[in-house]
Amino acid sequence: MKISDFKHSCSPEHAVKFQSWIASRGGVANWKSQEIGGSQQSWSTPATIRLGDCDTAPSFVLTKPICPQCKIPIRQEGAQPGQVLLHCTACSQDFKANDVLVDYPEPNWRCGKVPPTIITDAKDICVIVDKEIDRFEGTNLNCRRVQDAISHNGPDTYAQFDSRTDEIVVFTPEKLVPLNEWGAE
Repeated sequence: MKISDFKHSCSPEHAVKFQSWIASRGGVANWKSQEIGGSQQSWSTPATIRLGDCDTAPSFVLTKPICPQCKIPIRQEGAQPGQVLLHCTACSQDFKANDVLVDYPEPNWRCGKVPPTIITDAKDICVIVDKEIDRFEGTNLNCRRVQDAISHNGPDTYAQFDSRTDEIVVFTPEKLVPLNEWGAE
């Protein structure tokens, strides 16, 4: 099993949150930076948000709210987040904003308005348990010693700066667990 066999990955501290998002929030949205210069930065959010939890007024929400029963777009009757009354003409039901989910807004100005990937199946996400293999003094991630440590320990080995110790730490995956199997061990 390799990291590339999965659509997305996460660390153990995010696994339970991702499981919750798949179960109750429409999946895990994986947003990629669209910044010129090829930044590899990405963000993970739930695919949906309760309309009542939105920071902006519903008129600024990019997607139409969906009826929880009929699964069709419904119209807004109010103007304040958290106090909006929504009415479905198909089933004649009224809903409060906290009962209705809408697409999660972009988490950062660097990403597009729509996530390129929404993962709805836990088997498509890999939980990566890392093992620390080396530490180096300094701040240069591109120095020869760090790059040698990375190249000698496999394709998924990476380095990051630890600001608490002013060291560069090299990690490699120790164990890969599909999210749907996480917690069953």
